[in-house]
Amino acid sequence: MMDSCFFVSNFNLNNRKGGFDGLGGKIFDLLKENLDDVILLDNINPPVEKIDRYRSILMRKMRIPANFPVYSASRLNRIGSLLDKAVGGKKGFIVFHGATPWIGYKPTNKYYTFTDCSFETYISNYHDRSHYSKRDISRIIKAEEKFFANAEQVFFTSGWAIEETKKHYQLTGDNFLNIRQGPSMEISPQAFTDESPLNQFVFIGTDFLGKGGDLICNAFRKFTTEHQDYKLLIIGQRPPEEFLSIPNVIFLGYVNKSSAEGRQQLEQIYQQSKALFLLTRKDISPLVLIEAGLHGCPSIANSQGAIPEMIMENISGFKINSNEEECLHAMIKIAGMEDQELKTLRRNTKNYYQDNYDWSGIMKLMMQKILQ
Repeated sequence: MMDSCFFVSNFNLNNRKGGFDGLGGKIFDLLKENLDDVILLDNINPPVEKIDRYRSILMRKMRIPANFPVYSASRLNRIGSLLDKAVGGKKGFIVFHGATPWIGYKPTNKYYTFTDCSFETYISNYHDRSHYSKRDISRIIKAEEKFFANAEQVFFTSGWAIEETKKHYQLTGDNFLNIRQGPSMEISPQAFTDESPLNQFVFIGTDFLGKGGDLICNAFRKFTTEHQDYKLLIIGQRPPEEFLSIPNVIFLGYVNKSSAEGRQQLEQIYQQSKALFLLTRKDISPLVLIEAGLHGCPSIANSQGAIPEMIMENISGFKINSNEEECLHAMIKIAGMEDQELKTLRRNTKNYYQDNYDWSGIMKLMMQKILQ
């Protein structure tokens, strides 16, 4: 019998919302299926000290580079103490959900970690790093570098994130492995149908502007001068009124894919949409491409983060630059496809994501490393 597996997360995995917590929850579920004894240590997420948060906000308002409060030395030490209490002296190995929250902990057990990117990649993509102290960023990166180096294996969700980490950290990446990722929503056996979709596109984003919703809506406005019978469905954050006033732009609100009703609604939307559009400014490896693709819905997206390796050109969608003109051309291209050509694209899309972003294959890769 294998030693116990301690699964460590800073999320509450009993309340998954998709995204990175959905990824962690799915891997936890699969580990439970493959190992005899998996002990969940989730919601390890002590509050940020108010003084650290307020100091950081004040310094940034004063245009003075601030420390990064979520990963302050004191908070990282508190997390380390919580883990020492939970794991210290016990037999077994650890699987960490994410990396940066745990860099203040010095495990004596062997450990693995999975993440979508390093802290360096995260802060460069999601923050204006000029707002933060170079010294403080360097402190976090150096600690994470050691955390990666001492891990048995670091599982990344993309090859792009591995190359970014190798480029910015003094690491060879010998213990790095690209496992990709699967969907966080349940995909039903009826997810893909060979029926022709409706004359509609879909955009999904909880950050309308950050995901390029403005560019997509403006391109659609021009597109409908020649194609008045098309609709653009918007799911997630409510767009500004100037975009909602565009004819045939339909806002559906937030759809909870964790619920049976939400999954059914999304399934129908993906099946009936000719393409998903995404022109993001700050994504790593967006799950929406995979989930749409498994329903046969191809994606039109820009080359941000790992997107170039997630879309096979002319097979599972098209890669464009982040501008209205290329977005408009892509809409015209999709609208101009003959029915059989579009059906072939949709079938190829489904097959591509099924073959390359399947949880059984991902878990096989992880278990090979864990059991060796």
